Amino acid sequence: MSTHSIIKALDSLAKAVPTDQGRWILGGSTALMLRGLTLAAEPRDIDIYCDEEDSQRIYELLKNYALDTPVISQTAIYHSRLSHYMIEDVEVELVGGFKIRTASNEYCTRVKKELLPSCDYIALPGCSMTVPIVPLAHELLFNWLRDRMDRVAIIIDAFNEKPYRHDAGLSLLMKSNGWSLEFQNEIYRLIHEGRAGEDCER
Repeated sequence: MSTHSIIKALDSLAKAVPTDQGRWILGGSTALMLRGLTLAAEPRDIDIYCDEEDSQRIYELLKNYALDTPVISQTAIYHSRLSHYMIEDVEVELVGGFKIRTASNEYCTRVKKELLPSCDYIALPGCSMTVPIVPLAHELLFNWLRDRMDRVAIIIDAFNEKPYRHDAGLSLLMKSNGWSLEFQNEIYRLIHEGRAGEDCER
């Protein structure tokens, strides 16, 4: 899927769901791509998150694009209210009230309370719209929990390029969710090791 197709789809999405009518935020590989991170493969779809109570409202605004209706999806570690859309020939997944639970950790995405206040806004190239993208801290925690260490490595590098932009968001997410002490120590160890490596290179 080309970057041009993704940009067109996001532009249409942002116009269909203005932020004053539905609070959503972009995540996943598309968000990482828009940050300029180098991925092993191009994004195959667009993932947007919202709080569960906003799922129906956003669905109504996107109804003309809908492939299904919002339903609860439960797996061994994930819980959310999912719905899917086809916008400009790109599949969009709306994830409401996303939770991930492992044996020792639990993470709940609170879009309006935690993700949007510490998000970044990205201007879409060649378009008039901007879109909110999840804090890099979210991507770090989420990809660690699902054992995507290939992504964790590039996220840590990006995190440490501008720590003043990301540390507060990480602190907020670490305080408001159920993390094991081992998990917390490992996350901070990786961050600090990355920063020590950068200091040595200077």
